[in-house]
Amino acid sequence: MILPREISASPGPYKLDRGFSYWRDILQTVQSPHTEEVILNLPTQLGKTTLLQCLLIALSINDPGPGMIAGPDRDEMRRVRDEIFMIIEESKLARYIPPERERNMVALRVQGVPWHLGWPGTSGQRLSGKSCRYVLATECSKWRQLLSHGKSQDLARERTKAWTFFKRVMESTPTDKDCFITKEYLDKSDQRKFHFECPTCGHWQELRWKVHHAGEFKGCGGVTGYRTEQGELLDPDEAQREAYYLCEQGCRIEERSRKGMVAGGKWVPKGQHVDPETRELAGTPERSPRIAGYNCCSLIGRTITFGRMAAAWCRSEGNPKEEQNFVNHWWGRRYVPRKREAKPQVLAARLRLEVEQAVAPRFVRFLTTQVDVQPKAQGTEYP
Repeated sequence: MILPREISASPGPYKLDRGFSYWRDILQTVQSPHTEEVILNLPTQLGKTTLLQCLLIALSINDPGPGMIAGPDRDEMRRVRDEIFMIIEESKLARYIPPERERNMVALRVQGVPWHLGWPGTSGQRLSGKSCRYVLATECSKWRQLLSHGKSQDLARERTKAWTFFKRVMESTPTDKDCFITKEYLDKSDQRKFHFECPTCGHWQELRWKVHHAGEFKGCGGVTGYRTEQGELLDPDEAQREAYYLCEQGCRIEERSRKGMVAGGKWVPKGQHVDPETRELAGTPERSPRIAGYNCCSLIGRTITFGRMAAAWCRSEGNPKEEQNFVNHWWGRRYVPRKREAKPQVLAARLRLEVEQAVAPRFVRFLTTQVDVQPKAQGTEYP
């Protein structure tokens, strides 16, 4: 795989930071013969779509084969197509791409390799009828579903059916409780989380947004410092200054250490951990790497600081729509609204009326009474 040289040669927003290991590990997984599909269940602005675009170029040059790159609609795929050609022109890696007048919305060609452009549309035809060795799907949680077919995402997956060796990469930002990408991550993948080594004590742990609420590491293992001693949220500006990361062992990690700890981190499948002595994965994963899934919060990115994330939460907590935006786009999780259950004393106070005993209120049409007659066997029966 020729990444990351051509990525570093790409302009502006198409440049992925070579110092961050999370893309390197994902690329190694894509190349692994043991992995058929990669699921990226990650927040926004981490370069997921750019990664797919650069993968398309790299595969066309190093291991060519027919493929499909698919998205939620025609407009999005036009943008993706134009950005792919922009990356190629800036990096000057591919020897041939079609001139602008010959580009269409049927397929794009890199080094002569055909890549079909797909989206659900109204009939599903754009996602069917092609045999592809590679399928790259972007923003697949936002795809429309067709009444006459199965899942649109599965239509794209079926394109690889005729191939013995194939690769599929599906990425999206989580949405609501019915989110496609999160269900695929939880139900089918090996559920990889990003772990890092504490720069102070050397303890390996998952990179989290919120601290643990129970268990051995209660109150640690996440971003803190954005609440008062009484538990109230700070002002967003103050939270951005005061927030820091608290290691599971209680070490305070400042923002200046974040880039180093992320650069040396590892993706760890569920059921495994990092051996602190060898710095290698230990234990047995609960699932095989056939479908590799990735999930982490925005702290893995190079631009999101502890304080910036804390400030975003302080601005959103209490407002359901803003909370969903934070949970999806910053935390990297699907949003499930919290059930608001009334406490018994609150409900009693709400229903209480100042009515004289043995007098029915004026608004009552008819009044019923009931006595709970206990069974005789318990000796508590009313006479």
